Amino acid sequence: MAEYGPPESNRSEGLALLLLVSGLAIWVGGFAYAASALQVILAAVGIALDLGSVYVFYQAKVAGDAERAARG
Repeated sequence: MAEYGPPESNRSEGLALLLLVSGLAIWVGGFAYAASALQVILAAVGIALDLGSVYVFYQAKVAGDAERAARG
């Protein structure tokens, strides 16, 4: 049977997925539909959300690894 990480880690992974998808949608949508000045702003916000998602994914992995190590 599959073993999942702690609930805190799973919630963090869900938040990270939300940030990743939102960031991609914002910067790709900005390039596709926005005026030139707004493109830069939306791209910066989207990339910041994507980088934030990488950080949250990393923190969730660290929490999951710590929980599995504590269980033995």
